[in-house]
Amino acid sequence: MATDESLIRLLTEIRDIQREHLELYRKHSELAIAKQEQALDVTRRFQKFYRMVVAVLFVGIAVLMFWLFKH
Repeated sequence: MATDESLIRLLTEIRDIQREHLELYRKHSELAIAKQEQALDVTRRFQKFYRMVVAVLFVGIAVLMFWLFKH
């Protein structure tokens, strides 16, 4: 009977450790996903800024060329 009780206790400990492991895995997964989303937001903002700079430069060059050819 002592063997049965120790086996039950051991299995219970294993189950509890697996639950703790699963909870840690969930927390780390959520953190990783949040960091990925943050990185995507930064990338999107940089892309918008880059597009704006390119558009402004293009318009500036077009205006400069128009002005030079007009005079």
